[in-house]
Amino acid sequence: MFIVHVTPIAKGGLEQLSYFSPQDFTVGSVIHVPLRKKEIPALVHKVEDARAIKALLKTNLYETRKIRKQKELHVFSSEFVRAAHATAEYYATSIGIVIQSYVPTAILKDAEESNPTKRKLRSIEGKGFEKLSLQLSRKDRIEKYKTIIRSNFARGGSLFLCVPTVREARVLYEEYHKKGIEKYTFLLESSQSPKKQKETWNAILDETHPVLIIATPVFASIPRDDISMFILENEMSSAYKQQARPRADARILLEYLAQEMRSALVYAGTTVSLKVHKEMESGFVRELEEHTLKLRTSSKTHIIDAKTARTLAKERKKEFPVLTNESIEALKECSSNNEHSFVFAARRGIASHTVCNDCNTTVTCMHCKSPVVLHKRGESRELLCHRCGTSRDAHETCMQCNSWDLVPLGIGIERIEEYIRLHIPEAPLLVLTSDTATTPAKAKKITDSFYATEGAILIGTEMTLPYITKAVSCSVMSSIDSLLCIPDFRIEERIFAIIAAVKERSRKHVYIETSSVDNQMLKYAQTGSLSEYAQDELTLRKKMHYPPYTHLIKVTFNGTRALVIENMQKFVELTQEYNPRVFAGFIPRGPHLELHALIRTKTSSWPDVKLTSILKALPSSGSVDVDPERML
Repeated sequence: MFIVHVTPIAKGGLEQLSYFSPQDFTVGSVIHVPLRKKEIPALVHKVEDARAIKALLKTNLYETRKIRKQKELHVFSSEFVRAAHATAEYYATSIGIVIQSYVPTAILKDAEESNPTKRKLRSIEGKGFEKLSLQLSRKDRIEKYKTIIRSNFARGGSLFLCVPTVREARVLYEEYHKKGIEKYTFLLESSQSPKKQKETWNAILDETHPVLIIATPVFASIPRDDISMFILENEMSSAYKQQARPRADARILLEYLAQEMRSALVYAGTTVSLKVHKEMESGFVRELEEHTLKLRTSSKTHIIDAKTARTLAKERKKEFPVLTNESIEALKECSSNNEHSFVFAARRGIASHTVCNDCNTTVTCMHCKSPVVLHKRGESRELLCHRCGTSRDAHETCMQCNSWDLVPLGIGIERIEEYIRLHIPEAPLLVLTSDTATTPAKAKKITDSFYATEGAILIGTEMTLPYITKAVSCSVMSSIDSLLCIPDFRIEERIFAIIAAVKERSRKHVYIETSSVDNQMLKYAQTGSLSEYAQDELTLRKKMHYPPYTHLIKVTFNGTRALVIENMQKFVELTQEYNPRVFAGFIPRGPHLELHALIRTKTSSWPDVKLTSILKALPSSGSVDVDPERML
């Protein structure tokens, strides 16, 4: 009889469970164990002979359950398990929840049908861990990848081209599966059926020739031990970081995995993050190809003072100019010349928020208390919460003072659509958002129609950019100010990357409408000064002790007022030496209280063993976010 110690591969975050077993299991294998009236997969990390610890077992305060005889499954490589363990320590969570986050459900559920990891491929000449940076325009990156693929294939190495979203994975797959290597190019993404995922997974493992795997992060666990290079495409994308627990970041996991597999890791994008720029300065990242000092585009960028235009309209009691005359005239010219144009909008809906004109109260969701967004549905209007998805009719009075004078503020995509239809009625107009395209196939259908229609105008949010595969004549960026006002120290870095992406997709002109014409970041974006912007922003970050020069750890407690205060007081007492800063939640949560604690640590001292042990022991009402996207 044996005692088998396992970590459940599940969302619960349980660190370790122990069971009696009549058979010995291999450490690192996956077995199924009983938990709460059902069987779940679990990772074996230790096996002991029950006779050797008989005395210790007698002191247990609880009964140790038995597990059935079964065939152990070899789903993961040992390198992936070690990388997942390091990632779990980094994010102060259990290895089980990390593995669950980066293993497709279809593969884990039917692991018996999947190929084992025991097949060994031939060693790769010159394979070794290093971190590289590739900052090139999208068009140049796609061409560069072809050279990289050929070079790695020649040495017997496979490539894992990781993309942050399903839509970007599909677009890249279209670029490569007909380039003479279609037999060795595979696509793995979560919108595929479970059957398709399993078939592709097994086909990749069966192929003896080096392969190109284009996949989203959830497939990072695929056990091909001949992967000689991991590429993080669009490395700047916030989609690499999970929004739900454990809030892990695929970029961290892939760094650990590349290190364990002695493979190269490439950070790639039109612009790479300031973290990568900082590591290049420190010598930890090497340029795969020399970075250009300026963004190479043929388009001319115009910064338009939207504030002046709207002030004049208000003084003359004219219609509020959703888009300025310069932008409207540019769109008219493109359409009349049968050229394509793109209008970027930061927000969905008609207006980003609604306030009472009498008491200034913001209209919020009745469930989660987040600000609601005004949307148009046919002939009616509704208030939709983008946080929890609930909606209600927009015809209501103020909850605070009962006034009917509710005013929509901000410029949403539906408002832009109405304005363009009014002022350029002859132009074919298409809209691409998560509301109009709920699947990648629907999004592709919209963009295919856009390119097939002469003089068409496409309006879209950030999600539209991967689908603009052919350059448009001109682009207009509206409502940039709604992004600039977001209280996040990373927001300007994100806006700079969005502007760069729009510029490289525009042949002639880019019009950026803003009330902040003196913003230094916008000036750098206008000239395409990549290196100058990165250097200035890094200097400021270092002075302010912000990432990438420090790590931020945010701890949040949510619940009844008494319980939250009690838990936060205990946490502050335990972490006094780390000087936690406590502040209330930015958005009210109804009758519940939300408190945050922010801790800064040096990059060289994370993960901190003592602090991570405290974080792992938090009650269920507490959550941890290491390197949060936002501090508030």
